[in-house]
Amino acid sequence: MELEKDDIEETGINSRGMKKEREAEIKVRLTEIDKENDSRLQQMRQDYMNRIKQAKVPAEKEKILMEMGERLKSTEEALQEDRKRQEQNLLKLLKDRQKKNLKQHVKKINEEREQLFVQVDNLKI
Repeated sequence: MELEKDDIEETGINSRGMKKEREAEIKVRLTEIDKENDSRLQQMRQDYMNRIKQAKVPAEKEKILMEMGERLKSTEEALQEDRKRQEQNLLKLLKDRQKKNLKQHVKKINEEREQLFVQVDNLKI
């Protein structure tokens, strides 16, 4: 128990297993974010395509197309920045959760150790 406790306290959340766990969860969540962002962009493209189809004058179609290009570019940039922010927040949240779980595990080990000491003391008496 003492070795396990020392190992946990020494490596903490920087162990290979914990890093792999974080990376796997981040990958899953970022995939969900990417799907949502792609859906938003696809919907925006579709809305603009519908507007282009409804336009009668070629100049109006060209204007809508230019607006679409600018808006898609700015939206993609905003979504990329948002994704980076969400990734950082997610990483911080996962690290905090892992730290909390490790503290609870160390506390449990300490309690078990104390119980063993009490049992050994009772046997001596």
